[in-house]
Amino acid sequence: MEKARILHVEDDAFFSNIVRMSLDVDYNGHAVVARAYTLDDAIAALYSNASDKNDFNVVLLDGNLSRESQKGEDAKKIVSMIKELNLDL
Repeated sequence: MEKARILHVEDDAFFSNIVRMSLDVDYNGHAVVARAYTLDDAIAALYSNASDKNDFNVVLLDGNLSRESQKGEDAKKIVSMIKELNLDL
């Protein structure tokens, strides 16, 4: 199995730490290699990944990255960007 290189998109420090601590345990080399705390950070990370850096191959994302966002709006925008950039994630 390929080792997951994860972009973790999460605005809540508590949940971000849970994921980080969970992956600190030996999970066959899977690791969070990039973090994004806002929608803008996530979009920048996707563009960076598309430009040949190939930092991550999995995106773990929160649906809403601000209090103004509802019903998974931010996650939908990120998924649309992944499709638009034709990323193999």
